[in-house]
Amino acid sequence: MTSEAQVVTVEQVVAVAEEVWSSLLGEPLVPLLVPEQPGSPEDAGRTSGRVLIRGAWEGGVVLAGSARLARTVAAAMFDLPQEQLTDEEVRDAFGELTNMVGGGIKSLVPGPSTLSLPAVSDDAGALGAPGREVLGAVRLRGSAGALDVAVWGG
Repeated sequence: MTSEAQVVTVEQVVAVAEEVWSSLLGEPLVPLLVPEQPGSPEDAGRTSGRVLIRGAWEGGVVLAGSARLARTVAAAMFDLPQEQLTDEEVRDAFGELTNMVGGGIKSLVPGPSTLSLPAVSDDAGALGAPGREVLGAVRLRGSAGALDVAVWGG
């Protein structure tokens, strides 16, 4: 992360994401030391979610993962087989995952602050933060695929 916003380290972002993931899916997320190349087959059909943090510290958290990963999260949250899930349930579950990770990040930054409702898109680029600096980004891997987590502010 940049010196301007050393309030959150990459290690803390990884710890928050791992804790949320393991509580939902009962499995670990492993940080990738060498980032995978974008454009891999699993990057097709990506889902992304974003929450904004407003208050003493301003910024946001963006999560992105494959459609398979989003369906795996939804199946765990709704306790349903993946083939029975609606697209709305998948988006809701990915939004809740984003909300949970964003809430964990919010607890690490100076307060008081508020967390927005999550926005979810099937277009992974649609929820970026134009004009904002990415303070840290990490790719983690679970059995359902890669989960990208980025924190931005400025």
